[in-house]
Amino acid sequence: MHLTTRYLRKDQFVEVYISAIPDRTKELPARAAELFEAVASELKKENMFIFQERIFGTREALNAIKDIRKKAYGDLIDTVEPSWLKVPAGINGEIAGIQMHAIAGIDKPEIVEINGTPCGRIAKTDDVSFLAVSNVLPDKITSPADQSGQMFNKVNSLLTEHDKNFFSVARTWLWLGDILDWYDNLNCVRNDFFKVNNLLGPGITGRMPASTGIGIGPATDATCCMDLVAVLAPEKAIDYLDIAGNQNSAFDYGSAFSRASIAPTPAGKALYISGTASIDKDGKTTNIDDYKAQIAETIENVKALILQGDCSDEDVAQAICYCKTAEIEQYFCDNYPNFPWPHFTAVADVCRDDLLFEIEALVIKK
Repeated sequence: MHLTTRYLRKDQFVEVYISAIPDRTKELPARAAELFEAVASELKKENMFIFQERIFGTREALNAIKDIRKKAYGDLIDTVEPSWLKVPAGINGEIAGIQMHAIAGIDKPEIVEINGTPCGRIAKTDDVSFLAVSNVLPDKITSPADQSGQMFNKVNSLLTEHDKNFFSVARTWLWLGDILDWYDNLNCVRNDFFKVNNLLGPGITGRMPASTGIGIGPATDATCCMDLVAVLAPEKAIDYLDIAGNQNSAFDYGSAFSRASIAPTPAGKALYISGTASIDKDGKTTNIDDYKAQIAETIENVKALILQGDCSDEDVAQAICYCKTAEIEQYFCDNYPNFPWPHFTAVADVCRDDLLFEIEALVIKK
């Protein structure tokens, strides 16, 4: 089992970003218990509250470990479920890894609901009101595009209840099963939603959240689900990097997201780097059929965003490396054994069939 932590501190407020990878040599129950107990132990050191959590594994494994998580976490658990995200068994076995964001020094986070289902938490300080939402699923199993529209509308209704809108959203994660079958439709749905809500349109630029859209679906019968973070206060506190790093705007080729965003958090600031791949300034895939070169270029593209955010490798708190095949995952793990960013790998389709590798990252600005 391997657990890495990155702490951010300001006055009495403490944030920790945790990445945890299981020991695949153990049987699944023992592996999961060790993993969750290690996370729980880290949280208990400073009486931290869970703020957002994602767990990646096969659907069968995720269903098998839910009770193990409850037992290990004990009274750390509230009514908000983590995002349970299904991936094939990979180099780490049936559980690819866990990402956790937790906070201490605040009052107990406020639980928020959509249609009566707890889905997120609000953390408040004197300066910041910060929202994290997890595992927003469609209500009805319809076409994938319609399901994606349902989740956007559900999130929008939640923001409206708090007198906010998508201008408060710093970052989204779109978990899209069978992504290659309908990613163009997803882009149409998102573009239309952003136009109706004034994030896109004549004379409107630079207000789209950072985002990941990746070929990983929820561990349910739904095709897609969504996570996000938003800044409810102060107003207009998010900086969006639309044209950034080594790449131009993703909207130039039809995808409505910023390359990165910078947002205040309870103990500092976070640089959210969108899912980034081997794409040039014209939006074209580079190094086609060469996953080794795609990996190298992707890393350089992410590094350029880290530098533009006035940060360094040491500031990276979490990353996920998405590999199109098990062969690519094995190559990455074998050839980047000292990769400096806290991360784990997952086997998943990227948004184009010729993209073989993608990285997303979260960087803390101290």
